[in-house]
Amino acid sequence: SIATGHRIPSNLDTPTTADRLLHPAQPGTFARQGVFVALPCINAGSEFEDFLMSTYMPKPGEIHADWHLVDANNLVLGRLAARISIILQGKHKAVYSRNVDTGDFVIVLNADKIRVTGKKADVIQYDTYSRYPGGRHVYSYKTMNELHPERVLQLAVKRMLPKNKIGRHLLAKLKIYTGTDHPHAAQQPKELKLAI
Repeated sequence: SIATGHRIPSNLDTPTTADRLLHPAQPGTFARQGVFVALPCINAGSEFEDFLMSTYMPKPGEIHADWHLVDANNLVLGRLAARISIILQGKHKAVYSRNVDTGDFVIVLNADKIRVTGKKADVIQYDTYSRYPGGRHVYSYKTMNELHPERVLQLAVKRMLPKNKIGRHLLAKLKIYTGTDHPHAAQQPKELKLAI
């Protein structure tokens, strides 16, 4: 018997794959009844070549980014932001990798017509802080929607993205506009209809 708990038949004259795997630290030997016999080293890669599977890992610059056009007229803020964050990260693709930008660009139109449900319009608050004494300012949802309606959606999506360098890079791929016009016609964006 062998120390690893595996038993090798007594009529074994030549090493098998199991013998070489029992003692990977000694590639030129195999065990037979507790005795190590020196043999020429065999390249294990050629034998296990048919059993190994290769997983594709995307590299920066290899993934083609599409452009999507979303009409946010009468869509719910949180549900829209959740779908946009998935598209920006590329989680809708089979080649998604969290350390590589595999996402697409998203253009949002009519950002001023996004709605919220329930009493959120009266409850939601946004605050900014200049890091000076007395530099904290609080804005209600209605005030923010009147002054900067595109920032309401931008902040919602930002809080659903990773809080690191790649998250800030992904947020730059989100283009938000209050009207129906956008300067990205050259990219030929495809209209994306969200059932939310």
